[in-house]
Amino acid sequence: MPLYKKLFFFGIGIAMGAVMVYFLFGNRDLQCSYFPNDRVLYDMRKKELLFSDKALCQNEKLAMDSIDLQLLLTASKIDFKNSETRQEPCGVYHLHLQDFRARPLIAKIQNCDSTATILSFEGELVPACN
Repeated sequence: MPLYKKLFFFGIGIAMGAVMVYFLFGNRDLQCSYFPNDRVLYDMRKKELLFSDKALCQNEKLAMDSIDLQLLLTASKIDFKNSETRQEPCGVYHLHLQDFRARPLIAKIQNCDSTATILSFEGELVPACN
């Protein structure tokens, strides 16, 4: 059998295998980063996001929308040094977002089993709320 026919059949086999793998494993939400910062943010994004009274007041005055909150939970860096990760029953994390409307923003989030609650915001743009 000539070489070009062998290559043709080999290419068909590769194409069929690739299509099969795509249909079997294609639509999975896989995460490839196992760094602690990425794992905690991924965990928070999967949960229901709630607001404390103080954070709700600050959120309304900051006029944050869902895109801002998504940016907070994807582009933030967690300050593990100031976070209380082993606090019972839920750990409290300090998320630092460097580019929130050209200024830094810090969010204090309580991460529980099924919910993530934003406790407060801190930064230059954050208004005072009781």
